[in-house]
Amino acid sequence: MDMELPQDGKELINDGEQKYLEWPKDREAFWVLAITVLIEMLLMMAKVLVVALVTNEPFEVDAANYTVGFIRNMYLLYHIRRIPEHASRPRHWASSRLVSEAFTGPSSVLLLELTVAAALSVSLEVVALSHGDSGVGSTVVLYFMQCTNFVVLFAVVMMMEQGWSRLHSICKWQQAVQVAFLVYDIVLHIIVMTKKDIDHEFRDFRIASLASLIALRLICYRFFQFKADEPEYSFVNPMHAKLHLH
Repeated sequence: MDMELPQDGKELINDGEQKYLEWPKDREAFWVLAITVLIEMLLMMAKVLVVALVTNEPFEVDAANYTVGFIRNMYLLYHIRRIPEHASRPRHWASSRLVSEAFTGPSSVLLLELTVAAALSVSLEVVALSHGDSGVGSTVVLYFMQCTNFVVLFAVVMMMEQGWSRLHSICKWQQAVQVAFLVYDIVLHIIVMTKKDIDHEFRDFRIASLASLIALRLICYRFFQFKADEPEYSFVNPMHAKLHLH
């Protein structure tokens, strides 16, 4: 990508190995990502502490965590399209083209992998909760919130696969979230599994759910690492070819 010269007093900023003209919304995106990621990490730590001290899991914390993640990813869906370099190619971001890419294009393979991992993880977790002390109402609400959260996350993955500009910082924050959830899920399951009087079926289903969730987080982490390093190339293309812009 050719480096643009500063105009109207604007300075060039670095985003990974790329350079762009300063854009005020970059700073806005940074703070939205930083604040929401920090809030999620604090909620994870709060839940781990509560679960370590009491028997029942505080599902209100999960609901808050899903809500924060949903807000961040909805913001990214809006933000990625209005990045100046992206906004200059409206045909590339046409809804009909993106839908076709998601269901029949190369991106459909990645989205299928993520969807299967998410479906297995959430379903097994719901079955595990049915063997625990959770009420049916709270289980259904959490199932819906978690599924919605994953759908929006996968939409962000789809949008970032199609993007090529100012993605480095976004990718690094998204990676931080994936690592935080990996650590959180493992620690939380260790705490829950080592508690006394835990139903055996509950334990088995939670472990199976964790395995699927770890697979999902690792796929997302690898994707965001690739787009941080090679934003102008396609992750889903077998040869990682350069993006074809419309």
